[in-house]
Amino acid sequence: MPIFTDLAHLTLDIIGRCAFGYHFNTVLSGETEISSAFSAVIKGTGFGRIMKKRFLPLYDYLPVTENKRAKEAVEITDGIVLEVRLYKFIF
Repeated sequence: MPIFTDLAHLTLDIIGRCAFGYHFNTVLSGETEISSAFSAVIKGTGFGRIMKKRFLPLYDYLPVTENKRAKEAVEITDGIVLEVRLYKFIF
């Protein structure tokens, strides 16, 4: 549904402005690398994944597509947060 995508973009923009003083502008620019990664991270906190992790303690280490996507999303998000912090530090 488009409303969920719009709310995710709005949430990301608010986090960027409040936490980092940075404008991601995902509400106006649509789907970007950071918004896709943010959505994947949020999906990774779903009930099904939490239950799998609860009953299979080593689930995070299994080479399944869900884990690969989650790892890539976290890496992208971490990289962009680092870039924003460096940008704010320099300027």
